[in-house]
Amino acid sequence: MRELKLSRLTLAAFAVLVLYGPIATAQECASVWTSLRGRPNYSRNWYSTLVPWDDGSGPALFIGGPNSLSRWNGTTWTQMSVGGGNPIHAAGLFDDGTGLALYLGTERGLYRWNGVSVTQLSYTGSSVFSIVRFTDANGPAFFFSSFGEVYRYDGATTTRIAYAPARWGPSALAVFDGGTGPALYFGGAFTTVDGTTARGLAEYDGTNWSEVGGGIGGVGYYGMEPGITALAVIDEGAGPRLFVGGWCTEIGGQPGSIARWDGQNWERLGVFVNQDKYVGGFRWLDTGGGPAVHVCGDFDAISDDSVTDLARWDGQHWRPVGGGIPYTNGAGNYINAIEQFDAGDGLKFYAVRQFSSGGGTNFVSVMRYGCVCPDRDGDNLVGLSDLSLLLTQFGLSSGADDIDGDADVDMVDLALLLSLFGEQCP
Repeated sequence: MRELKLSRLTLAAFAVLVLYGPIATAQECASVWTSLRGRPNYSRNWYSTLVPWDDGSGPALFIGGPNSLSRWNGTTWTQMSVGGGNPIHAAGLFDDGTGLALYLGTERGLYRWNGVSVTQLSYTGSSVFSIVRFTDANGPAFFFSSFGEVYRYDGATTTRIAYAPARWGPSALAVFDGGTGPALYFGGAFTTVDGTTARGLAEYDGTNWSEVGGGIGGVGYYGMEPGITALAVIDEGAGPRLFVGGWCTEIGGQPGSIARWDGQNWERLGVFVNQDKYVGGFRWLDTGGGPAVHVCGDFDAISDDSVTDLARWDGQHWRPVGGGIPYTNGAGNYINAIEQFDAGDGLKFYAVRQFSSGGGTNFVSVMRYGCVCPDRDGDNLVGLSDLSLLLTQFGLSSGADDIDGDADVDMVDLALLLSLFGEQCP
């Protein structure tokens, strides 16, 4: 039966090739979503991070996990004993004068990885959700946020500089110049910072805290206090703007869950239609059509735009990326982090997806969007031998010919190969 099935599939494949070959060869490469094979299958709920960096052993993409840091070099994963065995919630590249290094925010404080060794810099006994470098009245230092708190680390001493009673976390930090000089911005689920009224978003000029643009409001996390979960400074061409998003339905007294701040005024970019949705992060990336602001998180619609967990801003509306991430299993899907990285096979877009198995256990996978070239025989050409190899794998639950990474070698994989038949791989 299998031989008959393969024979029919072979005939069908060649029929499609003959009929549609001229159309297929007009394409150079198919950009599709795939799931990274051999990825760490983390089974704990935590806030993921993605950071591209060459730590001395070649370009790689680093992802924070529940008890380690993992390194993806484009073909394989390596788990590293970095972070003291604590869940990693935040990561960023900084140079404190001793060279570029990866700084990690964990459940027990701040760590530094220079590509050779790891050093614990600060112990707080609380989760670190965001890390920035900022110069205040006392000079340059690292600032990191926790549950309703902001700490300052100057290389020797850790000092709490803000206390903002919060009902839930996480929190976010960014450094932005709104026209009066660089300032530290702090977002979270609070109404005051060190006794000063600041609803969800506060600005620190190096000495004092103040509320930003009327703060936030509306409905928050499952009926609790609304809060900011993501901050990012992005220049779209008209100067830097502070992008703000979170578990909220009002920004500056008007409907909004996502907005940008120029230092004086808000421009709202949409409100979540359904409650209990949030923003996981913003990035300036090119996923097709030129660089643009991208947002990820847990949502199914932003104002009138139907987008799920990942969207690209075209200047007027939020659009799905690559037709949207294919959710093929589990429930409770959302995207924790997004980034671009070139592992030597061209620039691709990566997303950390979290989902539930349905039994109360959360899992994390890494998705990739970009050019796929199914050259199985290594001759840099998609040809008959590649087609033959795929057909021998057809119907299997896994294999090297699972082009779209959905754990099945099926008609989608066959169609992808045929669409590229006769093309040279980049």
